Amino acid sequence: MVPVSTPLPSAKLPSSWDPRTTLRTLIAYNFATCSTLAELAASNADKYGPAIPPGLDSNIDRSDAAFAMALKACGIKRKRVRHILSPCEAPTTSAPPTRVIPSQVNRIFAQPKSARPVTTRIVRVHRVGTRQARSSTVARLPRMRPDCQNLVKLHLAPTTFAFALVPNKTTKHLGYEPKNIKEARAHPSWPLWQQAIADEFQGLQARGTWTERHISEVPDNTRIMHTMWVLKDKKTSGPKARLTVRGDQQWPRDAASDKYTATPSPTEVRTLLSTAHQLNHAIQKLDISQAFVQSDDIARNLYVHPPREARATPGTVYLLKKPLYGVGIAPRCWSDTFRRFLKDYGFKPVNFSDTYMVWTSPDGNDTMQLIFHIDDTLLSFGNAAHGTAFKKALFAKFDGTDEGDVNDLLGCKIIRDDKHLHISQEQYLEELLETWGMESCNSVKTPLDPNTRLLLADRPAQIDTVLRAKFQSIVGSIQWAAQWTRPDLQFCANELAKHNSNPGEVHLAACFRVLRYIRGTTSLGITYSRNLPDANRLIMFADADWASDTETRRSLAAWVGVLNGGAVTWKSRSAPRVACSTTEAEFVAASRAADECLWLRRTLADVHVAQKTATPLYSDNRATRMLSLNPVLKERTKHVDYRVHALRERVADNVVRVLDCPTADMLADPMTKQLPAPAHYRHTLVMLGKNPSTAPPPPTTFPALNVIKP
Repeated sequence: MVPVSTPLPSAKLPSSWDPRTTLRTLIAYNFATCSTLAELAASNADKYGPAIPPGLDSNIDRSDAAFAMALKACGIKRKRVRHILSPCEAPTTSAPPTRVIPSQVNRIFAQPKSARPVTTRIVRVHRVGTRQARSSTVARLPRMRPDCQNLVKLHLAPTTFAFALVPNKTTKHLGYEPKNIKEARAHPSWPLWQQAIADEFQGLQARGTWTERHISEVPDNTRIMHTMWVLKDKKTSGPKARLTVRGDQQWPRDAASDKYTATPSPTEVRTLLSTAHQLNHAIQKLDISQAFVQSDDIARNLYVHPPREARATPGTVYLLKKPLYGVGIAPRCWSDTFRRFLKDYGFKPVNFSDTYMVWTSPDGNDTMQLIFHIDDTLLSFGNAAHGTAFKKALFAKFDGTDEGDVNDLLGCKIIRDDKHLHISQEQYLEELLETWGMESCNSVKTPLDPNTRLLLADRPAQIDTVLRAKFQSIVGSIQWAAQWTRPDLQFCANELAKHNSNPGEVHLAACFRVLRYIRGTTSLGITYSRNLPDANRLIMFADADWASDTETRRSLAAWVGVLNGGAVTWKSRSAPRVACSTTEAEFVAASRAADECLWLRRTLADVHVAQKTATPLYSDNRATRMLSLNPVLKERTKHVDYRVHALRERVADNVVRVLDCPTADMLADPMTKQLPAPAHYRHTLVMLGKNPSTAPPPPTTFPALNVIKP
């Protein structure tokens, strides 16, 4: 007998829970004087009886869904399991029975035929009983154990055999996330989820999210949508519940143009962080509570069924006055509402952006930058009085919280001191490795092997849907990191993504090699520094690998933009057509980098960090520099199309100035090919702001040029 209880087998045990799950450890903890199963049975014969009571199985509800799920997780057939009942407390208490489910043995005997050493094989144990008994664990504690007023004390009590939930005291993070209400009720953490549901429902009612109507008042051509609860275990606030609408049931449907809402690009977020840190501005994070239901009223007939927790009278439906979560137009309604508030306060869009705003003081001496992503807002300000006044006006209009100095944003961890600001995705990458079982793998020095290529010929004749789903999931996770904080992963992410439609075993092996590279570099991120000689000066690098794709002979172009020591923008992409020469491939890459530079210069100018001179654009192809100034080599460049004219215009308008750069110092080189480990590591440290660039230093000012425009 093992009179213990653990969470559901489907739930992963977090580090804050008691890890004692082996039979040997359990017996040593609960029965210190017993070393064999025979001794265990003998020591409990007087207290619990000499044998298992006959007809025990008749008291167990075999139709219990949680029990069936536990059996499936253990890989055990229902008919081969023998249930054993053992109390968790004294026989006089009304504690629920315990169901023992062995994972590697078919039976556990209360009285074995012969004494044998206690095995170390793991057993899965699940407390069962009626739904009411499972959902009232905390309520029954005073009656069961007067000396234990909560689950933590019950867990620490020396005579208690049940494993209890011990949430993280600092972050309230449980480490367990149920898929639905049914799973939440069957878990010991149900009181916490129940409280989260109650808080969410009360907040929706207080904000006038709906009005009650009778079902007979619903128009004939309108479909009543159902609601459901979405439960999330947030790392900062713990259990969180959201009442959502089945938006797929909406009829008539909204137009796609009414549901579109913009989100900030990673380049905009990095630009704000880099410039605000260089100006020594405060960078804080603001959060709006239940943002969607704080939107302006919607003039639509949207009806939903009340949730069961509302206990509404039969025939009652809700007419939505606010766009509840799950409604297609909800994000757009909130964005429009919040944007109107910002414009009324005096914020103006940065370079025609919908999510990047700037506010300038009347005297023009102070600015505030703001980026919002749904309900998360990033605010930077130089004058504390101006920042306090804005936050006061914001929270007078919307309910929210001031989270103070920013520590995390969209999964990125932000660390800042007087000189440096570091942004990384270490926790996200650790979770990625843990998801695919690579947390203990050996690391490698490069994402891809420099001597191999991922070819179309390696694709299988028939699509393996299971392998494809796994491949696409890993590649998508790598791309997310490459877009935000890891430019060193950009090339490998693009190479892998080319085979998303039909990957093979070779491509999947390359995916796991990238994960091995991430294993040794999870802490890497971008660092922006203050008090640099070229503070707030944008520097661009452009490079191309001519005909690098051996199957299509298309070139690969890339560029990197550096601001305040770290990269703020980067891109790596295949050419849309085959280039006929190295000069054409390099020229097209430089032209696209110039376009990105023009957009960034406008953005910096709107946030009052205008570039004083032309932006240095480094290229390791001398013909590119010569063509950007004058139409030389005309006979040999007839095949180069409009990109020649575009770059020449940028140079003539003093937007960029193309400079020569040795190939060994070309920062965009690792985005066009897989370099050997020393070169890859050296360029990575420069892009991430760890080391200074080794390229020739750009001049402070450029002489005037008489460039011939096309």
